[in-house]
Amino acid sequence: MDESANTTTSVEKKESVDQPHVTVDDAEQKEEAPAVTATIGEEMFQGTVALWKRTHGFLVYNNKNEESKRIFCHKSAVKTDDKRVLLRRGMAVEFRVETHSDGKINAVEVQGVGGGPLNFHMKHGEEDTFDRELTHDGEVFTGQVKFFSRFRGYGRITSSEESVKRFEELKVSEEDMPEFKEVYFKEIDLDCEDFPANIERGTKLSFKIFTSCRGFGATNIQTADGKVIPALSMEEREAQREQRKAEKKEASAEKKKKAKPEKKKQEKREKKGKKKQERRPRRNRRESKQEKKEKKKEFKEINEEERFEGTVIAYSVHRFGFIKMNTGEERKAICEYGNLKNEKLCFRVQDIVTEQRPPMIDSKTAVKFSIRRKGDILYAVNIRDAEENPIQCETAYEPPKEKELLEETWFEGEVKFYNWRRGHGRVIINGGEDQFYFHRNDLRSKDKVPGVSAGAKVMCQKVNDPKGAAVSNICNLDKTPLENQAPMYMKKGAGPENTADEN
Repeated sequence: MDESANTTTSVEKKESVDQPHVTVDDAEQKEEAPAVTATIGEEMFQGTVALWKRTHGFLVYNNKNEESKRIFCHKSAVKTDDKRVLLRRGMAVEFRVETHSDGKINAVEVQGVGGGPLNFHMKHGEEDTFDRELTHDGEVFTGQVKFFSRFRGYGRITSSEESVKRFEELKVSEEDMPEFKEVYFKEIDLDCEDFPANIERGTKLSFKIFTSCRGFGATNIQTADGKVIPALSMEEREAQREQRKAEKKEASAEKKKKAKPEKKKQEKREKKGKKKQERRPRRNRRESKQEKKEKKKEFKEINEEERFEGTVIAYSVHRFGFIKMNTGEERKAICEYGNLKNEKLCFRVQDIVTEQRPPMIDSKTAVKFSIRRKGDILYAVNIRDAEENPIQCETAYEPPKEKELLEETWFEGEVKFYNWRRGHGRVIINGGEDQFYFHRNDLRSKDKVPGVSAGAKVMCQKVNDPKGAAVSNICNLDKTPLENQAPMYMKKGAGPENTADEN
């Protein structure tokens, strides 16, 4: 490689380059676009290689103010004897700084300390990590390429049997033998006419051995007969690519041929399965439902005056709870009247006989109750304590904190809707212009489950609520607590919730 091609001999040069980011539509504006100029300084700086990739890298140096800086370097600015520019981290270099008018700087005339060219196979400076040493008096060994990556610039050579025997004769330790059988090499260690070199998997080569901190490596790599490796032309490169594509196609075709018998077997199995399904008689949905009804158990008739004993195992305020039978015999006896869901009885708050508001009941409380059935499932009603008295819960209900009133004024409104399951709704004030949110805790109610029917006329007060516009203290128009409010399904008399409120 000529030095004139890799380095810049002039101290000062100016270049005019059109900025790629400037886009102009008019020819006059294009002529007025500013040109980028570059100037090379006279001072020579010393630094080290911080990072190097295939085509460029960065150098570290101290400027006039003795501040450590990183500077960009392209391979075209490097002076070297190697056919391929490859710098190593820590190599000591000298260079000049090229400053562009747009503020960018880069290194040019990069060379070894003292002005000599850089050589990858030599040590440059104390920080350079080069520690290669030729071993075994530079004997030449042979082998073939196991793999080689031109993109990454390295590969491995599998040593021949003759070379392995020769290596053993040189009294090498057993620990080093596995490393010698597969030797690592870099692309720059190839002795070739030009890059890229004409080698591929299976190419036979001759090489010398060096040792470093990473182990064995191959260098001075030539052809098997000791000649320079020829360069790979573009035509040969394209031919190799086409050959690889053809090999891949052949491999995929062979796989498909092997897979065809398996696919045919699967298709035959699927056809057999479809035929079996077609042979099965298609049952009418109504007939299948009728069969299910006939298969259902015939349960005993329920006597609501009959009482059973159990223990409360869970309870949710304003909603429902669960009762478990005390013994297995009692569970079998009650199953003659219907099925238990998960081996326990469900009950609603309305089914508790108590004077407390809201109704409360502790877990592990022994109770007596009657049963009803909805479909096949049993549920408990008329729940009292073990002595048939109304439930008196020891756990006191802790009402939520009262909300802060925005004003003492009472407003008349109408309930737009109320969700009995979730316990919230909305009230309309001023003929539908304003809507206000409320929770069941905002109701003044005497019912076991606080609630209010949609369309009910109520009185309320505005409160400060984090959810927005809200009201509280909701009651009748005469400011008395709400009473006898129930959801539509209870008013219609359907479902397990329709139980007598026995106090």
